[in-house]
Amino acid sequence: MLPTPMPWPVSPALLQLGAAHRTDTERVPLLRARGRVLAEGVMDGSACIPMGRRLSAADLGVLAAAGRADVLCARRPMVAVFTAGDALRPPGQALGEGERYDDCRAMLMALLTEAGLEPVAWPVLPGDPARAASTLADAAQAFDLIVSCSASGSDGWPRLAKLFDATGARLPLSCPLPTTAPSGIAPIAVLGMLGTRSPAALWLALPDDRAAIIAGWQATAGALIDAMQGLALAENALEIDAADWPAWRDAGARLIDLREPEEHSLGLPIGAEAQPLSTWTDPHHGLGDTRRPIVLLCASGVRSLRTARSLREQGIAAVHSLRGGMSGWRAAGLPLTLPTPSAATVALDAQAMDRYDRHLRLAAVGAAGQNRLLAARVVIIGAGGLGSPAAFYLAAAGVGQLVLVDDDCVERSNLQRQIVHTDRDVGRAKVVSARERLLALNPDVQVDAIEARVQAGNVESLLRGASLVIDGSDNFTTRYVVDAACLRLGLPLVYGAVERFTGQVSVFDAGRRRGDAPCYRCLFPEPPGADAAPNCAEAGVLGVLPGLVGLLQATEALKLLLGLGESLVGRLLTFDALAMNFRELALPVDPACPGCGPEPRALDEASLAPHCAAP
Repeated sequence: MLPTPMPWPVSPALLQLGAAHRTDTERVPLLRARGRVLAEGVMDGSACIPMGRRLSAADLGVLAAAGRADVLCARRPMVAVFTAGDALRPPGQALGEGERYDDCRAMLMALLTEAGLEPVAWPVLPGDPARAASTLADAAQAFDLIVSCSASGSDGWPRLAKLFDATGARLPLSCPLPTTAPSGIAPIAVLGMLGTRSPAALWLALPDDRAAIIAGWQATAGALIDAMQGLALAENALEIDAADWPAWRDAGARLIDLREPEEHSLGLPIGAEAQPLSTWTDPHHGLGDTRRPIVLLCASGVRSLRTARSLREQGIAAVHSLRGGMSGWRAAGLPLTLPTPSAATVALDAQAMDRYDRHLRLAAVGAAGQNRLLAARVVIIGAGGLGSPAAFYLAAAGVGQLVLVDDDCVERSNLQRQIVHTDRDVGRAKVVSARERLLALNPDVQVDAIEARVQAGNVESLLRGASLVIDGSDNFTTRYVVDAACLRLGLPLVYGAVERFTGQVSVFDAGRRRGDAPCYRCLFPEPPGADAAPNCAEAGVLGVLPGLVGLLQATEALKLLLGLGESLVGRLLTFDALAMNFRELALPVDPACPGCGPEPRALDEASLAPHCAAP
């Protein structure tokens, strides 16, 4: 028998190899879990075992005492261990190599097991190249790593390696056998990735002299482990860290940016090849020279990882994904080329790029759209139930100037729904309280707090210069006054109202599209009677309802500012919270509308009773 190998010189490398391949998990009965790596922490009564621990007999006893029948363990990387069979025996050789190298194979399997790998003795390999290719294909589907032991031929090269080389099987990154034979018993690595799990093929050449095997086993095993570790941690790693990219670049790797053109507003990594994934017509699209390592990059690392995995399944082994994508690239401080802003676009600084990152990733928004938001001025009438969520989201989105108009003070009964205020704000002016909260959320926007009641005499001065108006008021007087001013100034009005368990939202844009878009008075030509609009203090309102309606108003505002989608112009969206039901009603232009019709009739503000119809 061959001597038992010393474990300490090779175990660290093997353990790293196991960690590099260990990517998924499996449930393992306690009886078979000794030596396995725990994939989840266990905290069950007296059992407290951290994730990543290699389970000992004592650990299993603790788990059994806690009533555990099985545990979630990391799947051991599967290793196929080949030895050559009688079909490769040189003429006159008494024993088949499969028999002759049983001891060697047993030692190698013990070594792999110690590292937490799962070696499997593969059946004797056929000598026919065609059958060898079929065997390779089968092994590639089932194993993460293929290791083969066979005697070296007269040229000093392992016979199995030469056999596989003769099969003509596609081995990306494979190294043709050199013309000069190596000296000694150093292993020969054929860098090949096969099949869906991309195993690396490594061939160990052994001398014919069995005594030499025994004498040099430790050195041979150590060299083999080093080769295996190198493949696992470099060639076969599916993801690489951004911090490691300079070393890959210096080694000749290519960087391919899979993001779409509109995502380039975040910057383009220096040296990257822009190949948007949407333009790929086949799995090998635009890859060119696949003999050089390829590193794929996207926004977050998800698309690039999926694509790298798919390409490996197609047989392209030297392809990797940059972990974290552009986020990882920027976090590592790697250089970027930023697009040159147009005359109408202001370059966003690093803080703005970070804050509005998710907007910049949207093809329909990008840097140009974000600049439109930053240049916008939105007037919000009311800093209560509807104005609170609308203002919050518009400030977060980066609307450059928000004008809050309200003459009320915070009462404790407001806090059930007016989320921009807190208990310490009770008694303070709503616009002052709201301004503080909005600036705390986004200090880069301008928030103007105007403590005033909207009236016919001041409404135009309050709205002039706005991009649009959001109506979060709580009385019909204000609504009619604001609607009339928007008609005169040509401003879109985003309307919202709530009562008890129902709410409604629409957009009135008759000021810019007279005759084509309705105004508020197309919906309510005249103020309803007091009995049709009960006081909110009497009727009540479900606290979350203004939040939902205000959120929809903010959504419509952003769509209008960005010129996206189809607005609610000409439509009334209603919501019933009890039935959890949205309904859409057509809201056509009223040809005889007293507000936007051919013969408009102004309402006498003094005759309008301030009926409460909202929060």
